[in-house]
Amino acid sequence: MKRLESMRRVSWAVATVAIVFCPQTIQASVTLGDFTVNGKQSVTFAGRTQAELQAIADAAPASTDRLSDLKTDILDYNNIKPTEISIVGYESVSISAGGEWNHTPSGGTGPGGNGNPRTTAAAYQLFGISGMAADLNTLVGVFLSNAVPDPSSTPPLLSDLAGDDMSNPDIAQTFAIGESLSDIFVPVGATRLFLGMHDGREWINNSGYVTVTAEAVPEPSTIFVWSLLAIFGLIGYKRLR
Repeated sequence: MKRLESMRRVSWAVATVAIVFCPQTIQASVTLGDFTVNGKQSVTFAGRTQAELQAIADAAPASTDRLSDLKTDILDYNNIKPTEISIVGYESVSISAGGEWNHTPSGGTGPGGNGNPRTTAAAYQLFGISGMAADLNTLVGVFLSNAVPDPSSTPPLLSDLAGDDMSNPDIAQTFAIGESLSDIFVPVGATRLFLGMHDGREWINNSGYVTVTAEAVPEPSTIFVWSLLAIFGLIGYKRLR
């Protein structure tokens, strides 16, 4: 009898949890949180340790554009590594941001950029993550899988200046977000989203920060699992009664 009552309680608990949380999963989107991204953070360094970055930079030809700037930035790795957000279980992400930062030690503009176009220097594209052509100070992002980016298969560079579509990037392809970008499709296999400021070089002397709000739409499989939990929990409870 005690065992039966215990099973009843477990079934009811499963059903209750599923019923409570399932509607939140099924809704149009869920809030992933608010995140601070400072002006020194660069998506160029996403997915790698400081030692890995240093090894690649040391092996690069001395003639690589802005290589010395890159090596200086790597020394400040703890400040320059980008903000990371888990996006496992989501099919699209929407981002909005506010605040002021700058590609110099003073002054500031919002995450939409300052109207001064710049393309990422060649040295900062050595790590398997594409560069970006956009206004300085633009908020940018990059999706990665759990794997380390592969320099031999760096995706093509996107240009916000040329009006490229930023809502459907590949893994390791930097995309411009600006003040807001909705319904960004998560690439198949992506597990992480990294955020940073767009600059051409020398992130070490940047300043300020922006606050980012990220929302996401769950994958259909996530909704299906919660629905099954609710159904089986209720069926089990009724049978035990």
